[in-house]
Amino acid sequence: MDTVNDSDNEHNRLTDPELVFQTFELPAGDGRQITVWRSANLDRALRAAPILIAPGFGRRMSAFSPLAHYLALNGFEVIRYDPLDHVGSSSGDMVDFTMSTSLESMRIVADWMLNERGFDGIGIVATSLSARVAYRLVSTMKRIRFLVTAVGVTNLRSTLENAFGEDYCPWALDKLPKYVQFEKQHQIDTARFHQDCTEHDWWRLEGTVEELRDCPVPVVTFIGSEDTWVRESDVRAAFDGSRSGSRFIYTLAGSRHYLGHNAAIARQFFREITRASIMLNEGLSDLGEIEREPSFSALTQQSIHERRLQQPAFLTTSMQSSP
Repeated sequence: MDTVNDSDNEHNRLTDPELVFQTFELPAGDGRQITVWRSANLDRALRAAPILIAPGFGRRMSAFSPLAHYLALNGFEVIRYDPLDHVGSSSGDMVDFTMSTSLESMRIVADWMLNERGFDGIGIVATSLSARVAYRLVSTMKRIRFLVTAVGVTNLRSTLENAFGEDYCPWALDKLPKYVQFEKQHQIDTARFHQDCTEHDWWRLEGTVEELRDCPVPVVTFIGSEDTWVRESDVRAAFDGSRSGSRFIYTLAGSRHYLGHNAAIARQFFREITRASIMLNEGLSDLGEIEREPSFSALTQQSIHERRLQQPAFLTTSMQSSP
């Protein structure tokens, strides 16, 4: 990982531009809505393809504030969202989470970017479980220009077995526990999730291989060298089977599945995702160079602002004071 000396940090502190930040509510049917945030640096020309950031499982879009800041500072218009039936500001509760609803959430936001905001094409950045969703979306949806994933799930059955300590895939619905818990705080309706995975072919590694095989979209993925939930062999099986589109695999040295466990690893993640996005946007053959890094103070201020936005008390006060 490259280092930035104190004089570079001081330069950034003095010259950090103020990013444009906007919120939107997208209709998702049946009175439900998806909350979307937009960030952009208008001090420079925007790059051709805006980027859609899909949050990892159990993570709010505010957790990706630093990544959005890195990308926006380096010329990308950045769109983030909280999926339906997930943690965050969009409709639904995580107990009802399914892979197919996650896919529909990503599709709604991508459609909005392409058809309502009028972009010719978009890039997608997805981590963990949202990467598995993104692999399916890019195989079926036109005008996605590129995909960048990190610690991306390719074999859902294997990953969930490692995460929960049990392979629930072969279980009959009436034998399943009513709920499983993720990180001791998020309950998931097991039968609902299981049925969706079975009916819509989410379990299999072979499904990911088939979806990526003839997908013309260039894809970069980053493997965590210490990730115990996503096996490198599964990632390589999904990528090596491609007959169309460029595929790039890089390793995040020292990284576990949770990218935020170490500040140095997190910073490496922000830098490498930005470099990969520049490479694919510009049509380069190797990782591009970032133009600049945000200062620590800019990242901290934006993160605090976004977390306040997702606090229930703040949201209630905002709605009551709206005209």
